[in-house]
Amino acid sequence: MIAIPRINELLVSAQETLLKYDELLKENPKSLFYKGVTLNTRDQIQELQRELRIEKERRNKEIIDLKLQGWVAKHGTLPLDMLAKVSKLFSELIFESSKMAGFGSKSNSGKSSIVKETIDLRIERLVPGSTHLIITANTSPDLFGNSFVEDALLNTFAVLNANGEEEMISLAPKLGSSGILKLHNLLTWGIKNKLGLGLEWESALNQFYKWDGLQNRVKILHDSLSQIQIQEPIEERFEGIVSVLKLKGQFEIQCEDGTKNVKFSTSQLPSVKQLKLGQLSSGTFLKKTAVNKATSKEVIEYELVDLEFI
Repeated sequence: MIAIPRINELLVSAQETLLKYDELLKENPKSLFYKGVTLNTRDQIQELQRELRIEKERRNKEIIDLKLQGWVAKHGTLPLDMLAKVSKLFSELIFESSKMAGFGSKSNSGKSSIVKETIDLRIERLVPGSTHLIITANTSPDLFGNSFVEDALLNTFAVLNANGEEEMISLAPKLGSSGILKLHNLLTWGIKNKLGLGLEWESALNQFYKWDGLQNRVKILHDSLSQIQIQEPIEERFEGIVSVLKLKGQFEIQCEDGTKNVKFSTSQLPSVKQLKLGQLSSGTFLKKTAVNKATSKEVIEYELVDLEFI
């Protein structure tokens, strides 16, 4: 698709322009010019988000190729119980990753049913002559053109292709503790059955993602994930001045005890869009700590729970 990459490019540009205009309007609050261009840019963003949603609805499906490599799968067939197990493990991984992307760490059972119905994971077919499982998921974009499963796949490939343990521990919170556990379970299954795993997906932006998990790579990744522990999140109150605002997933706020880079889920975007640079805001976030048990290295991340406007 050509339309989606171009719309996304224009949307990113418009969002960056809006941040600049917001800053200029903050410095010149009485300027009719900056009020006008800020309003026009917001309208442009809304129209681009509408077009992005329409194009992704036309795309309809995400197509994922899960490949099994090994003696038991070499003739393009697979024992039925193994097919059922790997399908379940992969489904659980994408489901948990989608739930994390859509609703964050505090999603409840009600959100689980929403995610399950929204992404609707299915085995489309087995490719004849090889052990490729073609899996589909509904793109299901929201009003802003964001997709649970699209973000889940991006985060999953980021972790799979992490360059070393330091990058791995910084990316692990994107999947959350449940997502990391499900990925670990899938890799454990591959090791137990002496199977390599491969994964391919082409995004709506025409970007091709691939992970070639030969048996030795599966073992290396499995061992790295075994060393990562995501501790129980701690809920904390915050109050501060918004200093950096990025509509794709995070903002920075200056608090008394330092700058916090706060991540937010897709479902929280409508609230975050009301923030303005320099605005005094408060709310609640989760302090999430990921620890490498072998090196004791820690990565701390803040995840938005709710937002208040002062």
